[in-house]
Parts: sequence; C-alpha cells; structure tokens
Amino acid sequence: MWALFGEPPASATQIDGNLVRVASEWKSKAEQWAHLIRKKHDHNSSAYKKAIKLYIDAKGAADGWANQMLFDLRSNETAQSETYHKRLQDVSERAAAFVEYAEQLNFETKGPSSSLYGKLLKDLTEMGVTLYKTYHEGDMEKKKNIEKSIEALMWKAFDEA
Repeated sequence: MWALFGEPPASATQIDGNLVRVASEWKSKAEQWAHLIRKKHDHNSSAYKKAIKLYIDAKGAADGWANQMLFDLRSNETAQSETYHKRLQDVSERAAAFVEYAEQLNFETKGPSSSLYGKLLKDLTEMGVTLYKTYHEGDMEKKKNIEKSIEALMWKAFDEA
C-alpha cells in the first residue's frame, strides 16, 4: 500500500480525527452551497442546471469513493493500484469543480481557487492510508466506528442539501 503513497504517516496507527474533519468539511461545504443555490437561483436558469450537474457528478464520485473505501477495508484490499489513485483524483476534481463553480456563481469571483483540488486530493489520500492501517489494527468496535465515519461522508442529494 505504501508504494503508491510513500511512507505511512507517523500517526497511521491512530484514527486522525483531523482527516475525517477535513473530508466532512468538504461534504458540508458542498451541501451548503447546494442549499444556497437552490434558495437563491432561478431553477430554470442554465447556471442552476450546471450547478446541479456538477453537484451530482461530485456526489457520485464522493459516495463512490466512500463505498469503495468501505469495501476495501472490509475485504482487506489495499490501495496500491493506479485505479485507486484515479478514484481519488476523480473525487477531488469533481468536488473542487462544484465548490469553485458555486463560489463563482454566488460571489462572482473570477477563476478557480487553484489549491482546492490539490488540497482535497492530498487530504483524501492521507485519510485513506491512515484509516486503512488503523482499521486493520483495530478491534471490532474501532472498525465499526471507522465504518460509521466513512458512511457519514456520503453526500445528501441536491434537493435535500
């Protein structure tokens, strides 16, 4: 597993609540933007329709990543593959694309926030590595807590956000 991501972080044997917090912040930020867009923008506008599409793409990638992480943990799979890294890139790109668009739409900013994608990719990579190691070294209660934390990262539907 470490071949793809380098050496494990020093805290790899501990659940790093900060990593879960960061992923949860992305989820919450996206859901809040979706809520604001639903309340503020004309539902028939092209901007609204584009926001829905970007959100659906990001939600699908985020939920797919979370489900894949759960499957990999439960089946003792590792994240050594290029496919796993591509999944992380996909969720990072899609989540950043939605958040950047929502910010531009609501604050009329110019251009994307260049660091969003890279930060999310780094955070999700570190989170996956840490959770994998912690999960497989933990008892049943710790495993259930990790699974609940990952399940909680799944995004609400656009209409529910």
